[in-house]
Formats: sequence, C-alpha cells, structure tokens
Amino acid sequence: MSAIIFIRHGQSKANVTNTLSSDIDGYPLTDEGVKQVETLAKTIPEGVKIDLFYTSPILRTMQTAKILEKKLGMKPIVEDRLREWNMGGLNNITFPSQADLDAAIVNEVDFGYKNDMEKWDSLQARMRSFAQSTNGITVAVTHQGPLVALLGTVDARYAHFSPSIKIGTATATTIDFGSMKILEVGSAKFPTISRG
Repeated sequence: MSAIIFIRHGQSKANVTNTLSSDIDGYPLTDEGVKQVETLAKTIPEGVKIDLFYTSPILRTMQTAKILEKKLGMKPIVEDRLREWNMGGLNNITFPSQADLDAAIVNEVDFGYKNDMEKWDSLQARMRSFAQSTNGITVAVTHQGPLVALLGTVDARYAHFSPSIKIGTATATTIDFGSMKILEVGSAKFPTISRG
C-alpha cells in the first residue's frame, strides 16, 4: 500500500491574526495549537509502523512535527515541497477577518496572480511530485493550501481553489495513492491503515 497521512499544523499565530505568511520563521503555534497537536498525537495507535515521516520547513509545521515525533518513533525529514503556498506580494499581510483574507486569495487566483503569488497549478505540481516520491505509509506535516491543491489532483471537487474548502488545524487527511482514493479529510483522529 502507498498511502500518505497528511497532518495540517496546529493553530498558529498567523491563523488567529488572519495573516498570510509563507516565511520560514515567525508565526509559531499558539498555546491552543500545541494542545491541538498533543490531542491528535494521543490518537496515534501504539506501535504504529510508519515508513517515512516528513515536514515542511516552516516553523509552525516543524513545531507540529516535533510534538508528533516521540509518538511516531522517528525524526521527520525536512521536505521543501511541503512548504506553505508562496504568498508573493501578499506575504505577511494581516486582514481584518478570515473573509477578507479569503477574498484576497480569490482575487489573486481569479485575476491573474497580480501580486506574484504561487500559481495553483504550480502548487499542485510540487505536491504531486512529493506524493510520487514516497512509498509505503508516510506521514507528512504541511499546510492547508498545499494539501487542498494535492487533493485536487485526486478528486475533481478540489481541483480549483475555493475559500469554502477548509481543513482544520491539527487534523489528518489520508490519501491512498495505490487506488487514488481520498480516505478521509480533516479527521481529528490519526487513522489506522492496514498494510494488507
């Protein structure tokens, strides 16, 4: 079986301030975000067998991976393809609300990437490249944008950016790449995957 369990990082300071940021440093997990990841880690089955463990290099994902590391029994490999959607000229802009933030992204995607944000198809291509480079059962800590972009390569419902598609912080999304099926999206529990 070739499956990837994608973990979205826990709540970060960027989430609570409605800030777009693709910087490597800054915007760490909040106290609530740490608790969210610790709660998810408690759902990892004892003796779970993972073949590979990766994380985006961005601080909030590195912190998430560090919390999961002990329970998974292995250190994560830092993988640049899992990094946040490159925000271009929108990077580090704080918006009055989540709706305003969503509208800014929609405007960028629908009207020609005027602020030099990474194009959706480019985001899909790098995530697909990562997925195709793995074997066995993999855990990968990443961000909402890259994760939704990858889902769109498996299921047409996710093919285009939509602000209505939300994946909760500190949740698990599992894709079976052998059968090209999405097994679950945004689960509060770590999945149990059979190798049979």
